[in-house]
Amino acid sequence: EGRIKYAADSQEPHFRYPLDIRKIRIKDDLSVLPDCDIVLLTVPVGARKRYIEEFARRGIMIFTEKPFAIDTRTHTRFLELTKNISCNYMRTAYSSIRQLKKIYDSGMLGELKEVNVTEGGIVKKTSKGKEHYQTKADLSGGGILMESGCHTLSQLSSLFGEGNITVHQAAVAYQNELDVDVDTDMIVRQKRNRVNVRYRLSFIKPLQTLSIYTFEKAKVEFNHVDAQSQLRLIPQDTKKQSLTLNYDKKWAATFYQAFYLKWKKELNDLKQQNHIKTEEETSLQTTKIITDIYNTTI
Repeated sequence: EGRIKYAADSQEPHFRYPLDIRKIRIKDDLSVLPDCDIVLLTVPVGARKRYIEEFARRGIMIFTEKPFAIDTRTHTRFLELTKNISCNYMRTAYSSIRQLKKIYDSGMLGELKEVNVTEGGIVKKTSKGKEHYQTKADLSGGGILMESGCHTLSQLSSLFGEGNITVHQAAVAYQNELDVDVDTDMIVRQKRNRVNVRYRLSFIKPLQTLSIYTFEKAKVEFNHVDAQSQLRLIPQDTKKQSLTLNYDKKWAATFYQAFYLKWKKELNDLKQQNHIKTEEETSLQTTKIITDIYNTTI
């Protein structure tokens, strides 16, 4: 039975851990870190490199918090170091996303025609001080795209498959070197046609968080951020009534269930020595989209 054995921090670990957990203070020398079966890496994405190098050298399985890497080049480098690595893009385990993927793959509503995703809203003052890593671009990797957008982009990647989404154009607004507003058009390559995906994300505009997938036979609406959101099917034929789908009980309907399912998969892979599809599990496409949005900003 697996259990947490060590907790390490660059400062004195301050969380309330059980008494039998050994607490370790990290300084410059990472050799003080003990060997283990799997490590949960929660350091800021901009400070992650040396830890991944150390654990990769030892052959220890690494489970990182999101986002995975600051850019595509760094992401690819990490995957070259180890094949035992994954990332906690837990919102891909939401029931709504899994049900939408079934609808999309089956073709039951006809071809997908258009996708519109909005997310965010005006953010007031936070309790984060100037020293918090999320206020520093070099540690956080950026602003709203890295902090919030990576989750949504990982959901899109899980729906359409790695390598099937490209950035067409993007507009990004910044405050203090951190991106706070993003408006981007992406292209999804399908078998017979291409679908335009418009994604708007903001800390400074009053946007409603909502995803709308327009198929030939119906529109599908839901809140992609909320694990409890259910899919609402709105027929294109206005004479027919809308339908709300019940949850698929195999997948998450709460935030904590999504965490559980992601951890369960990683532990099962470790126990069964499964081959990990690292590009998919770390969502290389998510990092590539973010990098391309920054690079193609008009």
